[in-house]
Order: sequence, then structure tokens, then C-alpha cells
Amino acid sequence: MRPCDNMTALAPVLLERLSELVESREFNKVLPELLAVDNRQLRSLSLIERSTFHFLYARYLFARGEYSRAHARVRCALRLCRSGSDHVLFARAKHLSGLIYRQLGRMEDAAEQFLEAFVSHKRAGNSQAVCLPLISLGLTHLYAGDLAQARKVLSDALFYAEKFSGVTKVRDCMHNLFIVNLLTGRIEKCRSALEAIRSHPLSVLDNAYCVRFGGQLAVWLLGTEDARDQLNRAMVVFARENIRRDYVICLEYLGMNEFFSDNYAKAREYYQQVLDMPEPTASAVAQTLRMLTDVHIAEGNWEKAKETATKAEQAITRINERIELAALWRAQAQIAEHDSDHDAARDFFQKSIDLLQQCGARYELALTHFAAGQSTVHIPASRSEHLQKAKALFVEMDVPKRVAQIEKEIVGLREDAVAQKRSTASNGIIEVPTIIGQSEQIKDLLSRARKFGETDSNILITGETGTGKDLIAQYVHAMSQRGSRPFVVVNSATIPESLLEAELFGACKGSYSGAEKDRVGLIAEADSGSFFFDEISEAPLLLQAKLLRVIETKEVRRVGENRDHCYDVRFIAATNCDLWERVRVGLFREDLFYRLRRGHLQVPPLRERKGDLPLLVHHFLSKCHFANYTLEQVALVIEASGCNRYDWPGNVRELEGVIDDAATVCSSKRVMDLVPVLRDILIRLSKNDPENPERAALMAALERNSGNKSAAARELGIPLTTLCSRLKRFDIT
Repeated sequence: MRPCDNMTALAPVLLERLSELVESREFNKVLPELLAVDNRQLRSLSLIERSTFHFLYARYLFARGEYSRAHARVRCALRLCRSGSDHVLFARAKHLSGLIYRQLGRMEDAAEQFLEAFVSHKRAGNSQAVCLPLISLGLTHLYAGDLAQARKVLSDALFYAEKFSGVTKVRDCMHNLFIVNLLTGRIEKCRSALEAIRSHPLSVLDNAYCVRFGGQLAVWLLGTEDARDQLNRAMVVFARENIRRDYVICLEYLGMNEFFSDNYAKAREYYQQVLDMPEPTASAVAQTLRMLTDVHIAEGNWEKAKETATKAEQAITRINERIELAALWRAQAQIAEHDSDHDAARDFFQKSIDLLQQCGARYELALTHFAAGQSTVHIPASRSEHLQKAKALFVEMDVPKRVAQIEKEIVGLREDAVAQKRSTASNGIIEVPTIIGQSEQIKDLLSRARKFGETDSNILITGETGTGKDLIAQYVHAMSQRGSRPFVVVNSATIPESLLEAELFGACKGSYSGAEKDRVGLIAEADSGSFFFDEISEAPLLLQAKLLRVIETKEVRRVGENRDHCYDVRFIAATNCDLWERVRVGLFREDLFYRLRRGHLQVPPLRERKGDLPLLVHHFLSKCHFANYTLEQVALVIEASGCNRYDWPGNVRELEGVIDDAATVCSSKRVMDLVPVLRDILIRLSKNDPENPERAALMAALERNSGNKSAAARELGIPLTTLCSRLKRFDIT
């Protein structure tokens, strides 16, 4: 019998043996079997047998991490499959093709292959395998940063697995949903998933995955020793089984674990091991370079950080991993801060926050808020707001060690502010905020503010969003005898209701999750000074009752404590809504309303004092580094661009943003060149323009939160009443 005839007879046996070896991952036995088949023998096989051989060869190469060679083999298998009638083999080859594309960073191609594999399995009636391409498709969405879609697809995969595929595939789905929940900061769901996985009988390999997941969770919870132990145990199994991808994941998380515990040299060692692996995946390279950038920043090695960040950006852009891109922007913000490019740093921080919000990656979002809160490119009020948002996210995710870190940062920020205030007072200097304007409305407002400053009465400041109510509050404080004492600000719209009471009144150790020590509240920090409660209308009714008691008695009781502390504090409150209307409908206490309204200041909207436009624009242009221009030239720019005919619904804040945008876009620093730029911006700001950026931002926030206005307002960082008024202004229903 000729060799080719012998091969034809033995082909089914050979292919079955190869399939068994590949499935059982006995790769050391696979290669000799593959190499024993020469091209002449291969050509003697049927189309389906040849296709199966190429498919098994591709699987072997894929498992070895040789993705380019695997891609060539699977293309041969698919080409031969199309000429045959084996729909199941075609579906499996499509699935493998998708896996290879994903490892090469071609996410859109991968998603297309997985969908075709899913359809082919259904067409072939192969119900047991239907969940497989869905699992891979869900992971592809995960890598692309679409966590909501990843969760949806993986939930569908779990449905098919529970119905058709048995325990193993159900576990696979649960494993991957675990990763999605980890990235979105659903810590409790991760714990529940681990318990569910452990409730099933586990093979050695399945147990290694479970241990790895426990290690990853421990890293995010800052459980350094526990994380190190679990990841090392899992890595031993993956090394023994020659599963390179999961071995690399363990290395990455071990590096992250050392980075979080400030052991930068060890972190760098783990990351370098990943980069030194033969043919590391595009995803592994991108993520590792990004994390290595963080290490260089932490060590103060700025030149190395810039070099690595450039490489990371190229790698991330190539595969479009959005979560990694947002995390890299956080690092680039810190690099820009070091280079004293504060505008670029703020821009990078904001881009990172916006993208992470879109992706739903709450843990990384909290880390960016934390970094922004530590950054000196922001003013103290903005730093405090970022820290509060980071703290709220970590409290929701139940990461107490992160909460404690942020608490320490918040206390330090407040202590710095108090120290600066005391230093200023000791020099006989009181900081008076700059209120720009010469209109009668502003003159009258400042006159009344000075008179109220001479008293010790509580003050209520009302006015539309963006009119400068916070500046008026600071002005009243500066004009009072308390001017050299603390001025403490809180905005109830930016602090979760669950934390608001502890923030205001203080809390005892153990009184809530993350309260690892006693803390002083904001009211206590304002002792002998002024306490400014911005957006008082958003305060919950229960808190209003407690706040009324504090105003009446000057006594504060911390959360978890049964005794009172006395403080001498003047209260100033502000709101942009009709507070009396909220009293009428039962959303605000009438007694608190009258207690706060002992003095009332109404800040006029910009449309009622357009005579102040030249002074305001002149001031904002100076901040944008325009030079050699007169007030008369500014007035001409305002007239020619139509600034004086626009209603400015966002008031002074909107005007500042428009001037800043125009200055950025303008190709020169000549003031008259701003006219066409300003005119274009004002046209886009017309409420009838569908491309209005403010309208688009509102629509996007509502869409991301399924129409929930309260959730959209929290995401945008504005009060619910402000959101509702803007929706009405833009005719959004």
C-alpha cells in the first residue's frame, strides 16, 4: 500500500487522536503527530479531513501563543470548510479565528467572527456549543471597554450554557461575568460569584482559575499578602499546564499588587517579565506599558515615564482598548502637571473621567478622581470635589482601605486650607474675592453683601446657575468679623446622601463602612468662621431637620455618638431654585427656610446686566494670555460677534467657558481675530441647533442612565433642579 493510501485509511484515527491531545492540552505530544504528516499525505485527505487538520494545527499554535502562524492555518481551514458541508467545524474555525483576531488587537474583526460562529452553531443545531462564541464576544466587548454590552452578552451566554451546555460552560460564563463585575467595581457580586463557583466540584485547572480570581479581587481590595499568595499559587498551575495567557495575567496583577503597596522595583520586575515573554499579546503589551508608566511616575523618573507613555499610547491605540486609554490619560495628566502644563493636565484628567464614565469602569474612575483630587492643577474646591467623588465610589464598591486613603487626603487638604487661612490672618490680610462688574445691579448687590457682612445673621443667596453665588458667599464672609477664620464649603449635590450626614456632622470609628477612625465634620471645621451650604435645596428632609437643630442650638452630634459638641458658626446657604416653591410642595422645611433667610441676596443673571460684558470678557481674556488690547476693543468684539445679543442661560460661567473655547480655537492672540470664532460658537449654542454641545451632553447623560434624571444629574455633577431647568430650556422631554 502506498504511503498516501495508508494515510487515507489512518486519517480518522490520527485526527481523533490529535483532537484528544489538543483538548487535553498535551501539547508536548501534539507536535510530533503534526510534523509526521507531510504535504503529499495531506493532499490525499478529503476536504473535511484537511480542514480538520489545519484547524487542530491552528489550535495548537494558538495555545502556544504563535498567533500569526495560527491565523494562516485557520484561514486554510475556513477556505476548505466552505467547500465542504461540516457546519460545526466551520463554526469552530470561525470561533478560533475570532480568538486570534482578538489577541492581535483587531476587536471589530474578532466580534464579526464570533457572531458568525454563533449563527453557524445555531444553524447546525449544535446547541451545546452555542454559548462558546457568545462568551468570546462578551470578552471582546470587555476588552473594547463596552462593559454594559459585555455584561449583556455574557448573561445571554450564561442562559444558553445553563440550558444546553452543562456545568463547565456555566462556570466559564460565571468566570467572565466575574471579570466584568470586577472592572465595574461590583465587589459584592464578585464575592458571590466566587462562592457560586467554589460550590461546584473543581478540577485542578478550574481551581487555579478560581484562586486567580480571588487574587485579582484581593489586589483591588488592597489585600497585599492574600493577593500575592493566591496569584502565585495560580501561576504555578498555569506554568505547569503551559497556559501562557493566564500566566501573564497573574504577572500583571502581581505587578499591580506591588505597585499598590508602593513596592515599585518589584512591580517593575513583574511588568518586565510580561514584556519579555515570547510573542506577548497586543493587549498584554498595551496594559503592561501603561502600568509601567505609572511606576515611573511614582518613582519620579519623568523622562522614562514620558518614553513609556508614548509606547503605551501607540500600543493602546492600535487595539483600541478604551479603558486602558482612559487610564493612560490619567498618567499623562500627572506628566503634564510635572511639566507645569496645567491646562493640559486638567484636560487629560477630564478626558479620562469622561471615557471611564462611558465605559462604566467605576474602579478606574475612582482612581482618576483620586489622582485629580491630589493634583495641584486644580483649585482646592475642585480637589475636594474630586476626592469626595472618589470616596463615594469606593464606599459604594465597599473598598474600605481606599476610603481610608482618601479620608486622609481630605483631612490633609482641609488642614492645609485652615493653615493657609491662619497664615493669611496673621499677616493682617483677608482674601476678598474679585466680583467684576459696574452695573447698578452689581453695585447694589455688593452694598447689601457688605451690610450683611457686618452682622452675624444667616444668609440665603439665590440666583440662577453660573451667576457666582459662591463668590458672593465668600465676599460676605470676607466682609465680616469672621473674615480671617475658616470658610468651609459643602455642596449636597456632589455628595451621596448616605455620606452627607457624616461629612457635615462628623462620625465615630466604625459608624459606617470605611470609618476606620473618628473624624471631625465640616461644620466643626468651620468653628469661629462661616459654613457655606451650596445647593441647599438638594438636602434630604431628614438632614434638613438635623441642620435646623444645629442652626438653632449651635450644637453638633457626630454620627454614632450620643453627646453634643458646641461650635460658633455662621451659616450661608445658596440655591438656584425657588426655595419657597419647594416649601409649598413639601420638599423643604418651612422653619429651616425662615432660619436661613434672615438675610437674602439675589444674584442677577448675566442677561440683566449685559453692561458688565466688556469687563467680564476683558478679565477672562487676560486669563487666556491675550495682551495689548483695550476695553474699547473688547466692546467692539462683543458687538461684532453678537455676545450682547445672546441671552447667556449659563450666565457668567457659560461666558467664561465660551471665551476659553474661543481663545483655544483662535489662531492668534489678537483680540479682533476672536470675532468670527465667537460668532460660530454662539451660533452653535443656539437652542435650536441639534449640535449644541450642552444639549448633546444632557441627551447623552440621560441615555446612559436610561432616562433617570436623578442619576444623570449625579453623573453630570449638577443638582436635579438644574438638570430639569436645562431640559426645559432645550425642549428635551
